[in-house]
Amino acid sequence: MGGHLHAAVITPSTAMAQIRSGDVRLLGISSESRNEFFPDVPTFREQGYDVVETLWRGVMVIKGTPPAVTARLVRGMEDVEKRPSWKTFMRENMQDSMPLSQPDLQRFVAGEVADRRQFLMSLQKK
Repeated sequence: MGGHLHAAVITPSTAMAQIRSGDVRLLGISSESRNEFFPDVPTFREQGYDVVETLWRGVMVIKGTPPAVTARLVRGMEDVEKRPSWKTFMRENMQDSMPLSQPDLQRFVAGEVADRRQFLMSLQKK
């Protein structure tokens, strides 16, 4: 990466060209379990680091969006995720899926926000 970095925390799919060329070596995966695309790379926990972190994406709407609109968006996303072309795209780009229902995603995001808030608040005490 320009010869300026000794280490970086990035998604493996972002650095695939550098991983394939040997310019970057993948040392660990931050997910709960080993990644299907990189089965030989140990998780951080396997290496003694209590770190579990996932990169997630979601579609959000403003609070108060009518339920009919939200339901239509959910159906549209579900339809896209069922398409063979989407599955091919995900595999070719080494992207994991996080199949969560709308209520589960709401809980997940709330948990992420609470965890980050707690972490940031703990930094003030140090």
